[in-house]
Amino acid sequence: MDKNLGIKALLSSDDTILEDDPDIAAEVAAWALDDEIASLHQLADKISVISSKDESKMQRLHEIVGDALTGGHQTVLVFTQYADTMHYVRDRLDAIWHGRVIGYSASGGTIRDQVTGKWTKLSKRQTNEMFRAGDQVKVLVGTDTLAEGLNLQTCGRIVNYDLPWNFTRVEQRIGRVDRIGGHSKVEVTNLLYDGTVETAVYRKLVDTFGGFNAVVGIAQPVLGQIESVIKDASLTDMCDDHDNPTGTVDANLFGEDSHRLGLDDAVARVIAAANEAGARTLAELDEHGSPVAGIDWAPGMTLEGLRDALLAIPPVAACLRATDEPGVFDLFLHGRSNLVTFDREVLDRLAPDVQILTWGSPLLADLERWVFLESTRSRPPGRS
Repeated sequence: MDKNLGIKALLSSDDTILEDDPDIAAEVAAWALDDEIASLHQLADKISVISSKDESKMQRLHEIVGDALTGGHQTVLVFTQYADTMHYVRDRLDAIWHGRVIGYSASGGTIRDQVTGKWTKLSKRQTNEMFRAGDQVKVLVGTDTLAEGLNLQTCGRIVNYDLPWNFTRVEQRIGRVDRIGGHSKVEVTNLLYDGTVETAVYRKLVDTFGGFNAVVGIAQPVLGQIESVIKDASLTDMCDDHDNPTGTVDANLFGEDSHRLGLDDAVARVIAAANEAGARTLAELDEHGSPVAGIDWAPGMTLEGLRDALLAIPPVAACLRATDEPGVFDLFLHGRSNLVTFDREVLDRLAPDVQILTWGSPLLADLERWVFLESTRSRPPGRS
């Protein structure tokens, strides 16, 4: 309560007060304060009742998780966009699946200790191993940091509790599960609130392209337009008609002079851009030649062959030493140890502590530069 608020402000226009009598003024102020405190207690009680009940999206998530774990899935992976949302979802799921839920964000993993009731920290490796095992931990709830360095293909059930406006992140999420060596079928559910701009945009795109997977596969520049359309329209949607959001979008986004476009017009432009990008890709394939059936697309050198070739180079063999862990090598480069492997199964088991040494990896490029410099230093003067 504002201490500077005058007594008159607490009274109605019909009330009067003898301002010259300090006792009366103090009594009225005390009465007003008690009334304010009582109102605050009533509000707190209402908030407590509301917070104890799950909102519609959480209720649906409970149903999905329960159906998945009782219907053949060993684990369920739940993605959220923000850490605060992750904590909320983690806590609500753990209230049912006691001690079987891990939360994960940029600060690492957490699991509730069943003795103390407190959330205890887990490393990325512990999170990875416990979830992949699937015996104690059944649900992993995390932000998009789950899509960085964790291999989760033992899971076949994904729920996007909220969808990022950047569709590339959706691809990355699904890619942590839909991989070689994983389930032949991965089930994905996207939870959205009715009556929102993003739901309206997603539905129009899915109806046009015939499924969410097709939407995710749209060319990258077009995905960026989708993100901008949703963001701009969401900020301008002031309509009470939740079935027909009316946010508008700046036409500047599509290279036109700045004016406001209706949501339908903006989505139509996105669809046109996607179709144009697809036609351009097909034209480029026709021009440069499509892949021909029967060609052996196997790599010129396997990872095992790369390992043997590197170990055959004396300077590399001197700094690439096998460790006690099968399939893991210690690459000592520029005064620093790097645990590496040439085996993807080892990577899946030990990532992120171990990284794979393969073509395109920064560490292999760094090693190549180091070998080149070493070879130039060892050449006799005058030789090239």
